[in-house]
Amino acid sequence: MKFPSKCPYCAKDIAENICENHLFPPADNKDLGLQMERHKCIHCGKYIYVFRRYVDNKSIPIPHSEIESYYPISTAVPYPERVKYISPVSYAIYQQTCHAREAGLNTLLGAGLRMSLEWLVWDYLIKVQNEPEEELEKLTLAKRINRLQINDDASVCVDIIRIFGNDQIHIKKLFSLPCETAFAVYNMLLSVLDRKLEMDEYKQTLNDYQQSGK
Repeated sequence: MKFPSKCPYCAKDIAENICENHLFPPADNKDLGLQMERHKCIHCGKYIYVFRRYVDNKSIPIPHSEIESYYPISTAVPYPERVKYISPVSYAIYQQTCHAREAGLNTLLGAGLRMSLEWLVWDYLIKVQNEPEEELEKLTLAKRINRLQINDDASVCVDIIRIFGNDQIHIKKLFSLPCETAFAVYNMLLSVLDRKLEMDEYKQTLNDYQQSGK
């Protein structure tokens, strides 16, 4: 195991940056002790704990190059900040789904993507399109999706993820789509929505400027 290349908290590139080091002596007269290092991410300021084995040779610790383990071991998942702001619950579920994929829990991925999509649609309708919550509660996910004011590319992505998620939670599979493709489609959806939200910001800036000039 090597030192992680990405910060588990902010997902930015990191390198070894030891700010604290502790040595725990070997137990039961063994020659291998445990070395705990605390590394600080220069971007977010949070800590990564790294554990190595070392050889206690006449009380001179010689660290091994390989890492025994580190904490936290799950890396933060990149996610557009604008979309995360709109739907933090969707982001949290998507991150958990990605961690399940890392752990090989493939049977959970379809349900995770669908749950993340449902929250994303819900929050988008309420926070971006100002849809009344009491009306949305009466609708199925498919009917909520039909109310989305998004372009064709985003609509296709949403439908694929919804169908994939529904299919994965049933015994009989009707939709033949690899999990990796579903994740790629989900990320494509995030990218399209992020661009739309960015354009909405530009339009608002232009409108504010035009209004101020009257």
